Amino acid sequence: MRGRTFALGTIAASLAGLSVSLYLLFPEQVASSPYCSINQLLSCGPVILGEHSRFLGVPVAAYGVAWFAVSSVLSLASLRSPSLMRYLVYWGALGLMGVAYLTYLEFFVIGSFCVFCTVAHLMGALVFGLALLGRASSE
Repeated sequence: MRGRTFALGTIAASLAGLSVSLYLLFPEQVASSPYCSINQLLSCGPVILGEHSRFLGVPVAAYGVAWFAVSSVLSLASLRSPSLMRYLVYWGALGLMGVAYLTYLEFFVIGSFCVFCTVAHLMGALVFGLALLGRASSE
């Protein structure tokens, strides 16, 4: 039962991250949001409209959509087969590497943080943490 709770948590975090990532696919809309430009440090515009907003010509948000979509599928599948939580842990670790790099870019290169991006990053970290706990509880 406890592993199921963690799986449900990863589903919720994955769907929340997927929603935010889908929203980030529309950078002009996000940049005009009143929650986007709080001050010089917390401003989405430089992050989602700048030169680092694309990787290999693809919006970084699209990678987030793909990551959270796979995370959602793995989370749902782990409800039926708890042993699949192991793959969600690996997937989460891969996602954390991406989050670490993107956070590095925001802090050291761009000098600004995107509030919506940070929410997506936190959802990715939550997926990893819950998957890790779910994996440990199913052993």
